[in-house]
Amino acid sequence: MHSTPVTIRPNGSMTLPKKLRDEFQTIHFMAMKVDGGVMLKPIREEIEYYEKKDGTVGLHFPYGIDAGRLADMFEEAIEKIEKEDKVKKRKRFQQKRKHG
Repeated sequence: MHSTPVTIRPNGSMTLPKKLRDEFQTIHFMAMKVDGGVMLKPIREEIEYYEKKDGTVGLHFPYGIDAGRLADMFEEAIEKIEKEDKVKKRKRFQQKRKHG
């Protein structure tokens, strides 16, 4: 295991060495208190989809997720649903014109 000293500035910020940033390919880390210190763990965007026997479904983010990224995902999903709804409405309209 490799360790590198990191200095915390008066404003609370710190910089991880480039080698570590490149290795983990993320800018989000979880700081966790552990025996004898603090551990930084990269937050990867891993999403687990699940379904329960009662029919409910959901998403689980085992490493957490940046709030901005989650908001972007919601916007993308809403846009996709709206596009699909437009296509369905157009098809229904075209079918009514053929048969009506």
